[in-house]
Amino acid sequence: MELARAAAKEVEALGRRSLVKACDVNDAASLEELLAGARSTFGGVQILVNCAGQTKRMATLDLPDSDWNASSKPI
Repeated sequence: MELARAAAKEVEALGRRSLVKACDVNDAASLEELLAGARSTFGGVQILVNCAGQTKRMATLDLPDSDWNASSKPI
């Protein structure tokens, strides 16, 4: 979260608004909270970039195919 907060400060230093909020894309309630926060902060959402991913701390070549191909299964 610290990197997100630092990026938000840079955005705000340019005179723009930003929103830092953690979200679990596998949890509908978490997504609703994010949408509510965006609406409250910005009035709505005009552009959406879906940049969700998973992190597994291991060498890419050691990652089993089943984990690589998992779409929403937490690893």
